[in-house]
Amino acid sequence: MALPKASVLLVLFAATALLYIGIIYIDQPVSNIHYGVEVAEGQYGVICKDCNKYCYTSPYNKKMVPLPEEELHQIGCEKRLPQALVIGVKKSGTTALKHFLSFHPQLASPVDEVHYFDNRYFMGIDWYISQMPYALRNQTVLEKTPRYFVWADAPERASRDLSSDLRMIVVLRDPIPRAVSDFVHIKFKDNLKKIAENGGKPVKQIVLPLTAELKKVRDKQKVSDDVHNKAIGSSFYDVVESFEESVIDPDGNVKGHNALVDTGIYVKYLRRWYEKFPRDQILVMDGLDLIKNPYKAMKSVEEFLGLNSHFTEKHFYFDEEKHFFLFSSPNKSMHECFKRSNTS
Repeated sequence: MALPKASVLLVLFAATALLYIGIIYIDQPVSNIHYGVEVAEGQYGVICKDCNKYCYTSPYNKKMVPLPEEELHQIGCEKRLPQALVIGVKKSGTTALKHFLSFHPQLASPVDEVHYFDNRYFMGIDWYISQMPYALRNQTVLEKTPRYFVWADAPERASRDLSSDLRMIVVLRDPIPRAVSDFVHIKFKDNLKKIAENGGKPVKQIVLPLTAELKKVRDKQKVSDDVHNKAIGSSFYDVVESFEESVIDPDGNVKGHNALVDTGIYVKYLRRWYEKFPRDQILVMDGLDLIKNPYKAMKSVEEFLGLNSHFTEKHFYFDEEKHFFLFSSPNKSMHECFKRSNTS
């Protein structure tokens, strides 16, 4: 006789949560890499001395405008492959992490997820570089795409194309709320599509510059990716009306094939990254720290990436109304709040 649905869910996720706790609280790596723009001590900790030498005329946002080409060349701004990746996990806090990191003077990152090492690898390495931001030679370029974590060929592709001293960050979260958040996110996107179909605001779509030849390469890669993802058990989403129906079948069995569940089996995918990279090049973070103690989380990232100390406790402000931390700029008396992610 099948166990009650709630009991099945509890047993499954409890086992996974134990693995999650074990992964989070083992010894974590410390990097020896050191990059840095020139900094100096200020009232609130280290500050950038050469902020006027950044490569853009506008703040960090989707409409960033680079300096004129001649000026970019003069101050040494360039587009290049990333030295660090945030590879996952979806709905675990990667957007909050990247938002806070965007205020560090030694980091530069694309505004959007690039998805190169998963379903856009066919675009080629030159296209990938073109998607990176302009950065000073002594800044660290960081790219975030959470889907890399579960994509079969992503570890091999990253190890082949990027530097041997690449640093990777993985943010983990209790698998149960992660799965629920993933479900809500998918339903939200589905609702946006329905609104657009009925004459509402169109859903943003990224249009790639595809030639006839690139379309052939894309289609070939998709077939290969599907085969490889299936081979490692990297599952696909099966989302119906309710969360319970999405993760439990009519007989009371958990749908382990559903990505809502499978993505939370963290050890399954971490092993594959450890096969391609030394353990000390992958930082595993507890997503709760980004919610409860972002200062602690940011200090661990600074140390891991070899960045100069920039963040102080005064940089983080807990908003009683929103119930989460905002980034506070001590020098400008303002608070920066990230928008809830619909992509990661």
